[in-house]
Amino acid sequence: MYIGDYANEREKIEEVEHIEEEQDQLQILEEKIDRLIKLVVKLRDEKLSLENKVQEQEKTIAELKAQIEELQSDKERARERIKYVLDKIDQIDTDIEE
Repeated sequence: MYIGDYANEREKIEEVEHIEEEQDQLQILEEKIDRLIKLVVKLRDEKLSLENKVQEQEKTIAELKAQIEELQSDKERARERIKYVLDKIDQIDTDIEE
């Protein structure tokens, strides 16, 4: 083997090593992209789940608000009936005193 042949052989080895290094870097990049894709899918699923929970909570809140309004209305009607009964009692007392 001559010195020129050795130099050509060394260049070929360096070129193969360079190609292998680029392939390793591509493999690392592909793995990172795969992990990112999995993370994006996971985050989308979590977002959808949270959006569903928010909708359920908003529905519950609306139902509770309706119940509160109904209870307040019932309370007001009860207050009016009590006032009516008290007014009648006062009227009876006034009629008795006369």
